[in-house]
Amino acid sequence: MIAKDGTITTKGELIAEKGIRTDEIKSLTDDGQVTINNLTINNLTIEDKYLNATDSASIIAAPDNFAQNGLFAPAIETATASAGLGILPENSNEIIVYNDSVKADSLIYLTPTSTTNSISQLTIGQKQDCSQQPIGCKKYFKVVVSTPSILPTKFNWLIVN
Repeated sequence: MIAKDGTITTKGELIAEKGIRTDEIKSLTDDGQVTINNLTINNLTIEDKYLNATDSASIIAAPDNFAQNGLFAPAIETATASAGLGILPENSNEIIVYNDSVKADSLIYLTPTSTTNSISQLTIGQKQDCSQQPIGCKKYFKVVVSTPSILPTKFNWLIVN
């Protein structure tokens, strides 16, 4: 069915052999999700979200994070950004990245952007999606390294849901 405003509604599959041009893909409902199988992305641009995540992020010192959230580790508050920059402080082996987009099946990618004297690799040590404790819980992922560096370790992070 094609409405007067141009909206097309179909109950079957929509097949576009020559492709689809659009500025946005979103779920039918505000809290729904879109599933895409076999996705290839060329010329990906995430600069706006990437920079906004860094600009709007706030740093939380370990004692303040413990007082606010019960976790004794430095932290970064990033709201719902899908990508951003992080810094693992010198002599620290972990940092918490609070982000409302974290889900149980989120893929989280880390890329170090600074060279350090540490031979350790950045990994995701823990992921909290608040599915078991929805009230009073903050979603986060924890970036860990087995051997702390004497210099801050900068990294990029990307959440794929």
